[in-house]
Amino acid sequence: MEQYRELTATVGLALEEFDAVVVTTGTDTVEEFAYWLDLTMQNRKPVVLTGALRPWAAGETAGEAGVIGADGPANLLQAVRLGASQKTFCFGTVLMLGDEIHAARDVTKGNTTRNDTFVTPGLGALGGIDGASVHVQRAPARVRGCARRGAGRLGGRDGGRGSQQRQWRRGLPALGASVQAALTAAALAVLVGGTLYALHRRPTWAVAED
Repeated sequence: MEQYRELTATVGLALEEFDAVVVTTGTDTVEEFAYWLDLTMQNRKPVVLTGALRPWAAGETAGEAGVIGADGPANLLQAVRLGASQKTFCFGTVLMLGDEIHAARDVTKGNTTRNDTFVTPGLGALGGIDGASVHVQRAPARVRGCARRGAGRLGGRDGGRGSQQRQWRRGLPALGASVQAALTAAALAVLVGGTLYALHRRPTWAVAED
């Protein structure tokens, strides 16, 4: 519970500075954490959770049950695209895995071994992502009456103070270039393993100083 509170505080502070927040977390508890954030976050800006289900390689020999083709990098890239699109503004927290978008209050994990394990029974996904194109087919009920103020810009009415006021150091390793190339007009924060990274509108990957 204490870990959830700390992460909630970090996400809340990031939402004051940035247009959207992407959080990576383990898929064993991602639906619970997404629901927690959906209940505790009072900001209308997009919050996107994502993770990975397929390891890069499992097993040390050819005879072991190994798989090749991790989904983590692709999921992170699509989650950032979703947050940057601002198409889930006022949606609360959403889950993005396997190119599908699910509302935090509706999604559930149906299988511990399949990549398509996360489903929204009865209602279906909110939408999906095809390549770089984000498609939203429906919205959760909480969107009703939610004014679209401050969407897609820094310093909006949701308390953003502008990411350019902060100082930054160190670059985001490995995935920085591919994620960076997907964005042109948003300022996002990405929480990876408890470390907060930020993408300026310019854009440049960096991690906030302690």
